[in-house]
Parts: sequence; C-alpha cells; structure tokens
Amino acid sequence: MLLKIGTTKSHTLIDIKNRGGLIKPSIDVIQICKLTEKTFVSRINQVPKHLGDPINYLIVKTMSNINIKKLFNCLNEHILSQSPINNHVLQIIKKYIVIRLHHHNKELSQPKLRIRSHLTKVILFKHQ
Repeated sequence: MLLKIGTTKSHTLIDIKNRGGLIKPSIDVIQICKLTEKTFVSRINQVPKHLGDPINYLIVKTMSNINIKKLFNCLNEHILSQSPINNHVLQIIKKYIVIRLHHHNKELSQPKLRIRSHLTKVILFKHQ
C-alpha cells in the first residue's frame, strides 16, 4: 500500500506539520524515495550532456537499483497486470526526481552572497 497502516514508526516532520490533512507514507514509499535520492545525488553530475532532459536517465538508473519483488508485497499481482508506463513505482520515482531536480536547479541559480540578508540594518537599498 502507498499509505501507512498500523505501523509504529514515528514521522516527526509529518507529525509537526500535520494539521489533520497529511497522509503518512508507507515504509515502501519511504524506501523508494531514499533510493531515488541516493541515485540522484550520485548520478546528477554524470548525466550525459547530449541528453536534454535528465529525468528519464535518472529514472532508468533508479529502476535498475530497485528490487520490485520486495516492495509492495500486497500489490504484486496488481503491478504485473499494469502497463509499465502506469506503474505506481515508476510514477513515484518520476515525481520525486522532478521535484528534486527543480530544487537542485533552484539552488544552482541562487546567488551565493546575499547582501541584503547580511546587512539589513546597515544598508537599506543597494539596487536590490
């Protein structure tokens, strides 16, 4: 299942941010996200330059590291009856990579030194 049912592991950030509407992920979803993050960090600088979009490259590298038979044991028959494009695991990986890639690119495009945040009281305006 994609949702947490009856496990006792605490999700402290989710518990802090929850105001009644957040859904806690299952252990399998957390494992997929951790493996995708590990693949992203190790492979983001190794993406071939001739690829315009690194998303598919990262998806393939992540899927090659996942043992699908160990994930979502209750959905084994359901996964086999689905087309590969509509696979839930693939959709989770793709969404995670897209979000992570946006965050990575935003970090790269941010200026390294922010004058206004360091000298707020001293300098009111410096053309910012």
